[in-house]
Amino acid sequence: MAHSWPGGHAFEKNGRWSYVHSSDIKSIDPKAFFYNLFACSACRYVESDYIGGWYMFADTYGLAAIGSTKTGSMQEFEDFYTPLGEGKNLGESFEEWFISQSPYTLDDCRWFYGMTLLGYPTLCIGGSQLTVITINTSGLVSCPATIYYVEGGVDKTATTYDTWNGTPDYGSTLSITSIIVSSTELYYTTDTTSWTVTEPATYWVTYHRQFRTTISVTGLSPTNYATLTYYSEGSPATFDLWDSHSFNGWIDAGSTATLSNSSSASTSTHRWYTETNSWVINDASSRSATYWEQFKPNISVITAGTGHTDLDAANYVLLTYQQFGFPCSFNIYDAHSFNGWIDIGSTATLSNPSSASTSTHRWYTETTSWVINDASSRSATYYEQFKPTVILSELSPSHPTTVTFMRYGEPHSLTTSTTWSEWADIGSTLSISNPVTVSSTERYYSLDTTSWVVNSALTQAVNYFHQFKAAITPTGLNPSHPATINVVQCGTINHPTTYALWSGWADSGSTLGIDSIVTVSLTERYHTSDTPSWTVTEPATHSVTYYQQFKPTICVTAIGANLTSTNYATLSYYCNGSPTTFELYDAQSFNDWIDIGSTANLSNPSSASISTHRWYTETTSWIINNASSRSATYWEQYKATVVVTGLSSSHPATLTVEQNGLIDNPTTYSSWSDWTDIGSTLTISNPVTVSSTERCYSSDTISWVANSALMQTINYLHQFKVTIATTGLDPSHPATITFMQYGAINDSTTSTTWNDWVDSGSTLSISSSVEGDWTGDWSTGDAISWTVNSAISAIDNYHRSHTGIYILVGAIVGGIIVIGVIIFMVRRRKARCQ
Repeated sequence: MAHSWPGGHAFEKNGRWSYVHSSDIKSIDPKAFFYNLFACSACRYVESDYIGGWYMFADTYGLAAIGSTKTGSMQEFEDFYTPLGEGKNLGESFEEWFISQSPYTLDDCRWFYGMTLLGYPTLCIGGSQLTVITINTSGLVSCPATIYYVEGGVDKTATTYDTWNGTPDYGSTLSITSIIVSSTELYYTTDTTSWTVTEPATYWVTYHRQFRTTISVTGLSPTNYATLTYYSEGSPATFDLWDSHSFNGWIDAGSTATLSNSSSASTSTHRWYTETNSWVINDASSRSATYWEQFKPNISVITAGTGHTDLDAANYVLLTYQQFGFPCSFNIYDAHSFNGWIDIGSTATLSNPSSASTSTHRWYTETTSWVINDASSRSATYYEQFKPTVILSELSPSHPTTVTFMRYGEPHSLTTSTTWSEWADIGSTLSISNPVTVSSTERYYSLDTTSWVVNSALTQAVNYFHQFKAAITPTGLNPSHPATINVVQCGTINHPTTYALWSGWADSGSTLGIDSIVTVSLTERYHTSDTPSWTVTEPATHSVTYYQQFKPTICVTAIGANLTSTNYATLSYYCNGSPTTFELYDAQSFNDWIDIGSTANLSNPSSASISTHRWYTETTSWIINNASSRSATYWEQYKATVVVTGLSSSHPATLTVEQNGLIDNPTTYSSWSDWTDIGSTLTISNPVTVSSTERCYSSDTISWVANSALMQTINYLHQFKVTIATTGLDPSHPATITFMQYGAINDSTTSTTWNDWVDSGSTLSISSSVEGDWTGDWSTGDAISWTVNSAISAIDNYHRSHTGIYILVGAIVGGIIVIGVIIFMVRRRKARCQ
């Protein structure tokens, strides 16, 4: 007999029961794939550890189980196994069995209801069946799809670009690759790519094509990039590109990849821009875009000239420039400027002259082009100009006249001896030189008009006359102090004055002269050493050089021993452009003429000075621009050297030194050497205070009178302030303190508080005991010795011992005892005698 429940099976034989539990199935792992459990409640899946589940979920073999969730099981088995044997799967066979049991009686319902199939219902028990399957693919061009199937129990593969027909085993799995990849192409599908073969079927799989495309840019950087927008698997994506950072990825075939026209760092006036920014992706070829760095300057023109007419649409200038490497043009005039993009480093050029200009009337500029390296505004000024003509006569080609005129708002000049014709600004003045100087004594002169206002393309004739003249060119004079010239002109003596250039006509045989001295005052003059007078016998030019001079008084005074003729200062100066010297000392000053603007220099130190003894001045030179008196004080000085030991750079000593009459306070921690005034006192600080309890002190001399060259050494000792307080002592019995000060051992006493300076690194000690009278001594248990490496503050408490009193009391008590013993012995002896 057998019975079952969700947790196992029970078997009875000869009155004895045995059991199989669900845990046994788990541990045994039976070697079977499919189970039809004729066991009540074995497939009651709502129970924990139900045995039907363990048949199916055993580790190695179980795949499916059929059974009841209550009392009952399968009957009429042929209705189930027949379709199963024909190749139908478990689910189809179970369905046919259940249908074949109808119509259902009440007993059938009670018995069969509750039957269930555990596991995958599409599984078959084995064998093969020819099932015709068709897979239609679309979208494949260069790469086929691979089909995986089982036929006759053997795994097989096939490839197809469009349609595949096959007969895979019934119940087997049929699949086709969902992604096909080559080096430059990729096909993917979002359709179902795997099926279980249960019946003839036709499947449609649509593939989407992608190309692996490289897209690069030139002209950009990581902080100034272009953004690529593209489609991958039907979704938009972006990628940032710059020169060394190209895109190399999959893009949907037929989609458009687009680059941002302007780079990320572009502004309204400065951009990196490309014309090529979009591609339809139909192959895997590389794409590239060149980003042109461009600026957006404002380029304008303005018309100048007195009474000018502005440039306009009918009279314009043509701007030519480069954009994306190609030439472009734009018409510009006064009311119409250019504001567009131009390639960096390219040249923007204006046409010159303007469009309406003629051979005698034009609008013209000097500024015609710019190299575009920023977005700053550019402007060109066009001048309206005419081309006048001046016809000259009687001039020699070797002696032309000078034509002066305005062009581009600036004065210009040209020479000609026949006919002149050039461009000149409208409204400006045109003039020709009159007279025409052949040399300093010869000219051509005209009585005709030689100056005109340019308001048209005028034509003028000018006749010249040949003349001689005399010329004098003085240099070095001041306009307010000219020299007087004596000249005979047309029989009359004239006295013109000049400070720069005089040129006049002088009668032949007359005397021409100029002042040799131009006196300003008793202490100021202009003087020349050149010849000041000539006889006019031929054309001549005379040059006269004047030197402006002052007559100052310069003296020296010595502090200390006087400067003398053997110990003097040398004055160097210029007179008439030549260097000169003069020796000065206390009894001899200078008073003579010196060229203005030149420098009068004193030698420093004096002539008798040596390396350790000198006469020195702070005032060594003057620029002579007036006649005021000058003086210099020479200080007699000695060289002083002070060498210091025992100090540190953080705590130097301070010196007081007088130099050139002034007090100075240099510092030093090693050595000092400088000059000091004779008779002055040189001192150095002592002590050098670090704090209230720390100092550096010297017992050496710290002050000297500078009456010779000094060489002194100062040795400082490092000291700390020590304070020792005592308690318990009697003023008449002080403690002794032993310490080192200034390198010597010293003793001191105290009964209260002692403080003094003690050499750093030395040992300081205080007596451990103080002797008293017969009544007792004082002693301390506190520290009595210290190494002085810092400021010390210590307290020693002394306590008195009364040893003398104790001895006295003991002696008295002992005496009393001895006397008592003697009395006792005497009395005892007397008692014996009685």
